[in-house]
Amino acid sequence: PKDEIKALMQIFHEYLTEADETKYEREKRGFYLRVIGDVSGLPLSLQLLAKSACLAMNNKDAMVVNMALNYGGRQEIVHSVQQIAEKVKKGELDPKDITEDDISAGMYTAGLPDPDLIIRPSGELRLSNFLTWQSAYSEFWFDDIAWPDFTPDDLDRAIMDYAKRDRRFGRNLSMKTRVISGTVIGILLVGAYCLMFTPVIDLLFSALAAAACYEIINVAGVKNMVLRVIAIVFAGLIPMGLVYIPSVQILEVIVVCYVILLVVLTVANFSKTTITFPELAVTVYASMIIPAAFATIGLISDMYLKYPAFISKADCRLLLWITVATALFTDVFAYFVGVKFGKHKMAPNLSPKKSVEGAVGGVVCVLVFMLICLLLFEKVIVKESFFMPVWFYCITVVFISITSMFGDLMASLIKRYYGVKDYSNLIPGHGGIMDRFDSVLLASPTMFVLITIYGMVVGAV
Repeated sequence: PKDEIKALMQIFHEYLTEADETKYEREKRGFYLRVIGDVSGLPLSLQLLAKSACLAMNNKDAMVVNMALNYGGRQEIVHSVQQIAEKVKKGELDPKDITEDDISAGMYTAGLPDPDLIIRPSGELRLSNFLTWQSAYSEFWFDDIAWPDFTPDDLDRAIMDYAKRDRRFGRNLSMKTRVISGTVIGILLVGAYCLMFTPVIDLLFSALAAAACYEIINVAGVKNMVLRVIAIVFAGLIPMGLVYIPSVQILEVIVVCYVILLVVLTVANFSKTTITFPELAVTVYASMIIPAAFATIGLISDMYLKYPAFISKADCRLLLWITVATALFTDVFAYFVGVKFGKHKMAPNLSPKKSVEGAVGGVVCVLVFMLICLLLFEKVIVKESFFMPVWFYCITVVFISITSMFGDLMASLIKRYYGVKDYSNLIPGHGGIMDRFDSVLLASPTMFVLITIYGMVVGAV
């Protein structure tokens, strides 16, 4: 209807007039307006406003707000194909050399990334000719709410749902890739386990702590390079420091100086907005809490030095095996039990695939598995009794199994908060260091505390 078209044109005119008047203010705030569609089909006044309201981008990190006017997804593809046809006609492009990038370059959205998430309100379950080419690998979220009633809370719900999804962009890592990378990790860990009474084990966990710190601050979007470097270096030094620095006072001085340095750096850069308080908080967590958890593994492996009458070298080997294996195998057993019997979600907002049945099955199965390991340790491998009685050994395994799941969920909480699936792609098919060792982060401190408590009870410590 003409009246409806006239009303829409008036609305567009008002929006574009306001956008034109505030374009420099928007630029200072870090976002730009871009009009997509066949603007040539609009009234001349709107064409001029659309052109004037859109400034050329000079900040690659800025936000872009796209305003679709006289837009259609199929029409956009035709527009791109026509441009390519012209190049072919002029001899500038061979038809055999046409690629997806060539088609994308002719789109109204050329230069912009394809959308990760498309939200469709009003209860409609179709795209309605919107971003037909660009939405090939987009995730969709449909809602019955009408667009005028759509609130920030609704947007949060959409983003939270999106963060739970497993995006592969048409790729599917084969089981062979996962097995190969997992085997390589296993070989490296076995090698480190054989060298656990040498500095190699401490160097390994220092490297893991530094890598984990890097992954977390990278996911959190910490951009200040000085802060990143200081945090990663400090994270790598903690596991070595807790083992090789004999004086607790020296450690305290180092930690206090580090915290002061972080605060000074944050305050000095606050006016430049290069370091925000949330970034400082996540940096402290990534560079102090996570490395301290890795460091306790080194402390466990060296307990025979501090308590020679209480723990032997052979005991330390089993303690380290219990700590790491219980955490890792709990996750494995929980997955398979959950796939078979899982009905009740354990933490749907953090890890949708985990179930209560899987968690219980993981604890039970890993307890049986670790009892078999204890039997082999005492009867076959070292042929001597472990320092823990069986009842306390069982309690230890159960506690470590449970806390390992909370460590896993804590890592998932961070990923969900920042909207990522994996911390990195360091390990093909398995994500990053934090994705593989997240369950160990609470398991190793738990083991350290339980051994200390047991020693206090029996009077051995």
